[in-house]
Amino acid sequence: MSESPKKKIKAKTRMCTCRICHFRSTPIPLKTWRRHQALMKEEQEALARYRAERSLDSELTMAPDSTEIGGVGTSSGSDQGIAGGSTEPRDDNTLEPVRQPTPDNDVVFRDPSPPGFVPSPTSSGETAGLPPQPTPPAEDINLPPQLENDTTATNAAGPGNSQAQVPPPGDNMDEFFDDAEPETRINITWSDKVMTDKFIRMLEDAHLDDSNLSLDDIVRLRNPSTTPPRITTDLSEKYSLKYYLDTMSSADLSYVNVIATSNELQEEQKTGLKFLSHYEVQKKACELSGVATVEHDMCPKGCIAYTGPFSEHENCPTCSTSRWDLRKLRRGEKKPAQTFTTITLGTQLQALYSSPESARKMHYRRNTTCAVKEQWPPDPQDPNGPPSPKIFEDYIHGSDYLGSVQNGKIKENDILLMLSLDGAQFPDHHYKKTHVLPGGFIPGPNKPKNIDSFLFPGLYHLSALQNEGLKIWDASTNAAYIAQPVVYFATADAPGMVYLCGLVGHSGARGCRNYCGVKWRHKPTGSHYYPVLHLPDGYHSNHTEPFADIDLNVMDPYFDQENYYDNLRRVLESSNDFEAIRKETGISKASLFSGLKGLPLGVPGTFPLDLMHLLALNIPDLLISLWRGTLRCDTKAGDKFSDWAEWAVLRDTKDQKTWTIHGACVAELSKYLPSSYDRPPRNPAEKLNSGYKASEFMVYLYGYLPALLEGILPSPYLNNFYKLVRGVCLVSQRAPTERDLKEAHQCFIQFLNGFEELYIQRKISRMHFVRQCLHTLWHLAPETN
Repeated sequence: MSESPKKKIKAKTRMCTCRICHFRSTPIPLKTWRRHQALMKEEQEALARYRAERSLDSELTMAPDSTEIGGVGTSSGSDQGIAGGSTEPRDDNTLEPVRQPTPDNDVVFRDPSPPGFVPSPTSSGETAGLPPQPTPPAEDINLPPQLENDTTATNAAGPGNSQAQVPPPGDNMDEFFDDAEPETRINITWSDKVMTDKFIRMLEDAHLDDSNLSLDDIVRLRNPSTTPPRITTDLSEKYSLKYYLDTMSSADLSYVNVIATSNELQEEQKTGLKFLSHYEVQKKACELSGVATVEHDMCPKGCIAYTGPFSEHENCPTCSTSRWDLRKLRRGEKKPAQTFTTITLGTQLQALYSSPESARKMHYRRNTTCAVKEQWPPDPQDPNGPPSPKIFEDYIHGSDYLGSVQNGKIKENDILLMLSLDGAQFPDHHYKKTHVLPGGFIPGPNKPKNIDSFLFPGLYHLSALQNEGLKIWDASTNAAYIAQPVVYFATADAPGMVYLCGLVGHSGARGCRNYCGVKWRHKPTGSHYYPVLHLPDGYHSNHTEPFADIDLNVMDPYFDQENYYDNLRRVLESSNDFEAIRKETGISKASLFSGLKGLPLGVPGTFPLDLMHLLALNIPDLLISLWRGTLRCDTKAGDKFSDWAEWAVLRDTKDQKTWTIHGACVAELSKYLPSSYDRPPRNPAEKLNSGYKASEFMVYLYGYLPALLEGILPSPYLNNFYKLVRGVCLVSQRAPTERDLKEAHQCFIQFLNGFEELYIQRKISRMHFVRQCLHTLWHLAPETN
């Protein structure tokens, strides 16, 4: 009897259930299915042989401790391979055994005698990092025994992995996930420290000849044109460029379609014009601008970039995913599975100076510095010192900058740079796209796990320019000179800043990103440390010794540079005791920026505070959660929701919908705001968790709430809130005065002390109310001047 069609289909097709199969949820021919299973078996055997041969003898193939990004996974846990564990790597591109790296892939440095971890003295005699120390090469450092044997499958592939970190046995699970401000719990490991040291060493000896730039680009960098770029008079090129610029914000296909239609029209009218193809017009635009780009391979899952010590690897050391597009590799083509673009800084700066108009704008720092020197005399107590402004409108009015100019760290022709990882821009017109120099683009969707490897190409190019000098032709003065590009600021959000500056995260024993001397207290029922000022009643912890109340009026809010370098040296020389020293010092690794010459503010001074996230996101999130009573109540430590009734006044109950009514009032007030407020706060009861903007939080918290809470929040709490609002208003001015900053500093200190007296009440169960953002308020005014 013949087989039914349905059974016949089942007999000749098979549903592949493997997660790495690119035929997901699609029946495939039985023959193809069998071949695919055989390939996967070969891959598993190859990976097993590779792990057996190399085990975990190299720090490059170690699986760092798992972390989480923002409390939310960055990629699906089922698609994330684990290096050093029993789980097989899963690669959507994989159709044949992955080629594994060989011992020959280890990086060989140009200088066999290892320098120090930080750069040599600059031309002006100043040292950007630690003095060179006789340290062994990073390759010769042995891994601590506890890391060599760590092959647990729950340790994720690297920083920023999507899998949540599992707290050690005995920890309070609620405490592990709670009360962190919207930031990341990040743990930089010993192997991360070693890799950063390798990157720094390579930065110190950077040369343009080794920067992957083409020979033409290098020649143009070293010998810039001394005439302004001339736009072609050819009509085809001219209008092709106009079309290209008009469609830049659209897909490439938009230009192709416009040109195809235009060419048809020109043929019908027989004008003889033929517009350039998309490739041709891109090439022409690059020639006119002089801006060069560099492509580098990266892990398709975003773990690392194949740069620096990773440049010779065939597979990702974090997730074991192949570097190459395996489908093309089967056809004999060795093409990277994913790349990212770095836009060279030197060519962009030369292009800015080649135009008279933009060159005049580049003189802003020089001209403003001269005006400040003429307007403000030195402090009477230091007649030979730098100017002492009483109004602070820009970084140029700050004492750190003026002091660096006075002692020669910053020279007249230097070009100061600010690197940004999260889009933070200077005020006024500097925020516009036309005034931002893009350093590169990292494809998604996953966040990069080793940020140093992605930043390395741009910083290597910058270091090469610092070593050779950047030749500039200034079109506004028709003068040529050698400039020194200098990194003055490097900004990022909290997770990114941990990797930029190398300090521990916000939950560490020294979690202050400004590296001040204030000690933080460990919560006995959890794993976090908190900047609690007042000693809780009955406090006892196995992690820290109890110490008396902290008086912020007598504490120094500034970091001690010498103390930082002494502690950094201890961290760099550590091996088996790395974790203990990291906890004691608050330093996880050296900053990648230590490999650059002439950091005027040093480390961590180069990494300023993040005012936007602090005032517009972190502080509002804490206070609104307190007044709504939505923070976690640590009942295991004796706290009760009923004890919050005095301040949790914006809660909806069965009898009264306070929060709902409050939200309606906020929405109703929008009609009374002037038109200068482009985004009035929406109803927080409905939209608070639906993309509430920073500008909405600022108006809502510091504009509306002081009045809306009148008669609802008890007077002691309201008066304490007023202190915060006053301080925020003073520091948020366009040009605060010295007197304003002193008053704001006192307002913040009074608010912090009052906050603990009213909300914490010396209770261990409420220590998690004191987040890092509260401590950062103490640094705002001193950091401004």
